[in-house]
Amino acid sequence: MSLCRALVYFDQGRIGLAVNLVAKLEMAGCTDPSTLGEYYNLKGLLVYREIIQCRQDVAKVAAPGGPDVYTSPLPIPPPADPDAYTPLLEIATHYYHQSLMHHARVGDHHALQGTCFNLGNLFLYAWSKGLALPQGEQSLELGMKWVVQCEFICHKFGVGMDSVRSRILLLKIAMQSGFDMARLNEHTGDLFRNHASLEEMARATLAQAQAIGNRLEQAELYAILLRLALQRGDYHEAAACREKVLEAYRELKRPDLARPFKVALPVG
Repeated sequence: MSLCRALVYFDQGRIGLAVNLVAKLEMAGCTDPSTLGEYYNLKGLLVYREIIQCRQDVAKVAAPGGPDVYTSPLPIPPPADPDAYTPLLEIATHYYHQSLMHHARVGDHHALQGTCFNLGNLFLYAWSKGLALPQGEQSLELGMKWVVQCEFICHKFGVGMDSVRSRILLLKIAMQSGFDMARLNEHTGDLFRNHASLEEMARATLAQAQAIGNRLEQAELYAILLRLALQRGDYHEAAACREKVLEAYRELKRPDLARPFKVALPVG
């Protein structure tokens, strides 16, 4: 019951409460693979959040005005010491691997695809921020591999909704790295060969998010379409997408997420 409450706290963004509750859990005598899988997945997520918080603190000092959301999907400058975060990345990776092992024991595909996404997200975050992985592993390749694995499980077993989240993540990474659709397919084994462009992929993913009814994911996808419109100089479309982003965040009562998009669009 306490583990479920900790998961709820995490989903609500009440990270401090989740950390305190997890620290009090007595897991030594637990033998249930599903419970252990959820426990280790949450532990990995909490370490990931710790890494993010450390990087955000650094970013506030480096750029007190905040990120430019119109040009930089994942904007935090690389650290002076890329190895500084390696121990935390190693701990988070260990927790996720433990989660995968326990979920695999009972064939819980829904939980497996979620942890695969979390692993991929961890590695791609490390790549996007210039953080060094243990043993010098290549974070871009590893991240892509785990996100593709998430997609594969979702499609093969018809479970989870992380295929939308994984596509959002891949679109952000593609834009940050300057990939076009062909390059993205190179890194994902032609997984998205049915899409002619990043915009087409984003619109198809948006349709999925709308069918599910997830407003947060819709906002993220409109933000991606906004940036793509700016790249091709379509300021009318960019303005329309910006309004959709702000509308979604208003409905979600997330002024913190809406705030960066209240800045006027750049004029070409």
